[in-house]
Amino acid sequence: TTESLIGKVTLDSTSRITLGEGDQEMHSLDVFNSPLELGGSLGTSLILSGGLFGGADLRTGITGNKSFLEIDLQSGFVDVVKLGSITNVNNLAITEDSLSPSPLRKVEMHGDVTTIEGQTYEPTIELRNEILLNAAGNVSIDGTLTAEDGLATTRNVGITATGGTVSINDFGSGTTLGNHYDVAILAANEVNLGGGVGSFGKFQHGLQFLTINTITNSVNFNATSGLSLGGNLSIESSPNVNISSGATLETEGDLTINSTDISLGASVTTDSGTLTLNGTASVTDSIVLDSGSGDLTVTGALLATTNGTHDVTINSGGTAKIGGAVGNATAASDLFFANLTTDAGGTTEFNGNIFAAEQVFNDDIVLNQGLSTDLTAGGVNATFNGNVDAESSDIVLDFTTTAIDGSKWSNLAELTVNADTGGTIGLSGTITSSGSQTYNGAVQLDGDTTLDGGFALNLAQGVVGNSKNLVLDFINQPTSLAGNFTG
Repeated sequence: TTESLIGKVTLDSTSRITLGEGDQEMHSLDVFNSPLELGGSLGTSLILSGGLFGGADLRTGITGNKSFLEIDLQSGFVDVVKLGSITNVNNLAITEDSLSPSPLRKVEMHGDVTTIEGQTYEPTIELRNEILLNAAGNVSIDGTLTAEDGLATTRNVGITATGGTVSINDFGSGTTLGNHYDVAILAANEVNLGGGVGSFGKFQHGLQFLTINTITNSVNFNATSGLSLGGNLSIESSPNVNISSGATLETEGDLTINSTDISLGASVTTDSGTLTLNGTASVTDSIVLDSGSGDLTVTGALLATTNGTHDVTINSGGTAKIGGAVGNATAASDLFFANLTTDAGGTTEFNGNIFAAEQVFNDDIVLNQGLSTDLTAGGVNATFNGNVDAESSDIVLDFTTTAIDGSKWSNLAELTVNADTGGTIGLSGTITSSGSQTYNGAVQLDGDTTLDGGFALNLAQGVVGNSKNLVLDFINQPTSLAGNFTG
């Protein structure tokens, strides 16, 4: 059935208020003192079509009859629906005129919403309380999620989409002091998130804390405009986390992702917290991992997905730790980074082989964290501007051009340096190892040099002295000198 009422409709009763099934059209609707009960089993469409100004006050709540409920905002300008709790509804859809969407249409959320199946919200959602959205299906917020302005306490929403997908299109970019809120996604098969800007401190507004609990399939960050939070971001468990190209993530607090497969297509930044990626991360575009003054951890490998087209920059004022290979695990692979750069502050620790065409280490680095296994770094050029602690590991440097300043290197076991034809190995300072030293390439002295080893020395292609001094200190150990030695 279709019923049309012109003007504002007010329903006030201390007993029961029932709205029939079918299309119910009116300019606006206010319900007082009793919940609105939905009659019939075919579902109800509440169409609010009031001229310039429509809307509804439904804060007393809605009780369904296990059928669908649609609230359609069709006024020409302002539509505000004040929504209380909703129960026993099959599907909930709050829609707006798709031909003329308006930011002045919004849904004030005052109570929890529980549906037998899914929930869809097209207009702006404004949190007015601590809200729970519970569905056995999809929960889609297609408009902007925000909170009431000027609040002393943070509003929050918890979302459960059992067996379904949680989608939040836009977290807003409000600049009004006090419209801050938190989001907790408690359960879902999949999560799709858009962008927005949140800020903490003096100008606290927008999204503050985002917590995502156990997700069955994947969490996807899709907005090319990026997403920033005023607090922490935490993904407790998800098999896959995808950060699309351009979908930068930035938090003013800690950022933690727990996933066996993390796809990095954009930069990830923490301004004043720690950055932790618990899992293997695959890089699908040029990125920066930046933890500000805090620590940065990737517990697994940081892998390339192309043959030398993406750059990776690691910035940490604290300690950065990469738990596995960087670029790829073996030189035989054709997957590697174009450029790998670390910033000048803090320390970066590597626990696996490193493959990138250009490697520049501006901070102090630690190789293998005392694992005492071979570590190979390979590419075209390598520059070590900070100190290098080999942690008693066997190190292989495989570059066209590289330079070693012995005053910066410590705790070497065995050292092997390979240079391609036409490349050079620059040496200076005292290079000390507990094991052998092997130089397979054209060596040139960049300064006075002493090679001091506990086992054999092999200089396979001679030395160009450049008027510098060279001392070989391998007492009672095999020494192999080949090629030309010139001053």
